[in-house]
Formats: sequence, C-alpha cells, structure tokens
Amino acid sequence: MNNHGNDKLHSALSSSSDVMADSRLDFGAMEKQARGIRRRRRIGTGVAAAAVLAVIAVPTTLALNQGDDRGSEPGPADGTSQVPDASESPDKGSDKGFDKGGAQLADDKAAATQALEDLPAGDAPGVDYVYENTVHVADGSALPLPQTQASIITAAGYHGGWLVGTADNEGINGDVTLRQFDAQGTEVSATEAAGSLVVSNDGTQLAWWTWNQKDKVGELHSAGASGMGEGDGAVQETGKASYVLPVGYVGVGELVFQPTVEGVGPTVKVADFTDNVRDIDTLGSASGTDQINNRIAGQAPGDGLTGRVVDGTTGEEIWHKDGWRLGRFSPDGTHLIAYEANSPDPQPIAILDAATGEVVTQINLHDEHGLGYGDVVWEDDDSLLVNAYVFAGTDAEPHPGALLRLGLDGDLERATDVDPGTDFWFFLPRS
Repeated sequence: MNNHGNDKLHSALSSSSDVMADSRLDFGAMEKQARGIRRRRRIGTGVAAAAVLAVIAVPTTLALNQGDDRGSEPGPADGTSQVPDASESPDKGSDKGFDKGGAQLADDKAAATQALEDLPAGDAPGVDYVYENTVHVADGSALPLPQTQASIITAAGYHGGWLVGTADNEGINGDVTLRQFDAQGTEVSATEAAGSLVVSNDGTQLAWWTWNQKDKVGELHSAGASGMGEGDGAVQETGKASYVLPVGYVGVGELVFQPTVEGVGPTVKVADFTDNVRDIDTLGSASGTDQINNRIAGQAPGDGLTGRVVDGTTGEEIWHKDGWRLGRFSPDGTHLIAYEANSPDPQPIAILDAATGEVVTQINLHDEHGLGYGDVVWEDDDSLLVNAYVFAGTDAEPHPGALLRLGLDGDLERATDVDPGTDFWFFLPRS
C-alpha cells in the first residue's frame, strides 16, 4: 500500500477536503510541502512519489480486459444551523476491530502490522484504483495507463485516449503536468495543471484546470467525460489566479472551483461556463459538492476550524460545525466525510449526517489501531474506503498497509490483503 512518503505527498496535494484558507493547512504551505517532499524523494530514491487526486472515465472505445489480470498486486481480503460539537459526538467505532492497545501499536511496527492482518476480512473494493500503472476496475477487469517517465497521479479517459497528470511539474502554476494521449498511446499535448479532475454526479461531465503559458492565464475546462464529439468542451478563464482547484459540480452543469491569487489566498466561486461567475463569500475554502441537493461543503472564512455547508446557488448557510473540517458528500448526498480539526494528525475520521451535521460514526485509526492514512473516499452510499498504513517507522522504510472499509455502523474491516508497502496504489475518486 502507500508508503509513508507517498502518503505525506498525497496529504499535501490532497485537493478539496484539505485546502483551507488561513489555517494550518493553507494552500501555500501545502504546495511548498508537497514539492519539498517530491524533491526529497527524487533525491533520496530516484523515484517520484505518487499521490492521487484522480477520477477516471474510461472511454467507450477502449475495451476492458476480461478477467482479473492483477499480477503480483495484493488481492481482495480473504474469505460535516449550529450542531453539537466534537465533545458531544458519540465515540462509535472505538470498540471495533483491534483490542491490543492502540497507543502501543502506534509505536510498534510489527505489532501494528499483525493487528492489521487480524482485522476481519470483507469484500474486495467496490471502486476503481491504480496499482503499478494499471487501472483495476471494480468488476475485476484491468486497463493499462500510458507509459510515462514520471508517476501518474491523475487520469481520465478522453477522446478515445487519456488525460493523465504526472508529478513532474516544478512550475509556479499547478501541481502536475497534464498530458493528453491519443488512442494509440501517443502524447498529443502537455501543460501545467492542477492535480485534480472532477466529475459530475451522473458521471457525464469532466472538469479540470490548466495554465495557458502562452497567454499567461488559467483556464477551467468542462467536457463530456469521454471527450467524444465536442472538442475540448467549454472553457472559463480564471483571471489573476495563479492556481485553481476544481471542486465539483452543482445545479445543472455549474462548477464550483477554488482560485488562489498570490498574496490574497483562496476564495470559492461558481462558474456556468457562459462567462457568469459568482462568489460564495460564506466559504473560505470548499471541499465537496452535492449536485443532487445543490450544496457545497467547506470551511468558513477565518481560521479554517469551522466546517460549513451552504446553498450552492445563494451561498446561504445551511449549518455549521465548530472544530471540524469537512470533506466529500456521499454519492446520494445523505452523508459527509469530516475530521476533527483540533486533533493531532492523523486526525480521527467521521461520517456526518449531511442534513444536520450530527456525527453518525467516528474512528481514530492512529490511537485505536496504530495506523495513519492517505485517501478517504466513498465506496458507496453506506461505506468509506480508507487507504491506511502502519504508522510506526521512518520515512525511509516501507509501511505495510491495506484498504479498509468503514461502515455507517462503525464496523471496520479489510477490503484487501495487507501490502508490504514496497509499492503504492491509489483510489480513483468518484463524484
């Protein structure tokens, strides 16, 4: 699973849920940290670290391989109005899984690895992911990505070929180099871009941001997910912003995005791709969207320690929750990923009722299980998948890990075998 350095890079580049204005996770600091980690890993190991802020839409012209062609990869496991604050939250999940002393496990690599092995084994992951440059689809089929010199951290089917983001950009605009490949695997173009691709709730629209070096302007793009028959889709220039993060869709084809202007910081805006852009002043940063119910989740302006859900059209607050930072909505919009903002890293993971902000379940993987984690994504409407790894050990050594499944009831189980940590794999996030 992800080794420690990969997870640090992933956390630094992690798009919406981790970017907060004026907080200890402000974008500028995260960008510097990500690039620093990338440089150190390149110097120390000669291999660029990879992380994912990815979404994939496989073109209909590309046939998936039949059967499970996974080679040596680890297989499936065997056999966010004011609401109550964190102190009032139920501590669900703390009695699940391990019973071996989480505090001790956080400092004992061997014991934590064994405890991870001892977790109940569940079904294979129900979402697509990448391992060794291959997309492993939830149905068990596999599809190779184009060959690139640098690590691929984003990917999407496009024009019968691919858009892929590679972690080799050291420019001031963007985290990645976004490369377009045709159906034959030939590179067509390359440009600086943000390390995030997002899709609409129904999976038909794909959005990304690039930096037009010739005209010195940023451009938001929104096109059919397969990219077929409509050129490069609609484009919205993003003005003075030196970096723009697409967050997600609301309403009918409107895109929530987070532009950052040097010396000013991030703001939240919505574009309809007809040159109409409106501000969402009630948010200092955005982390997720619910296109079904037209809502945006993020952090209130200020110190970044208040999670807030607002109306996607007016920006009017629906509810807020002090001491929490919010993540992504579930596919059906009924739940929301969240983290206790004042807790030390790795922070506890919670699932909230998206209508009220009430905690449904919560787990502290570090204190209870001796684990750190990278990506946290929705597997379906009722469960999360967590890219978890053994916390103990140094950055220079591998950290065994596995994909864990957390249900609404607080049950925790392994969705894969335990990986020794010598390679990495990552989720392809959904809408």
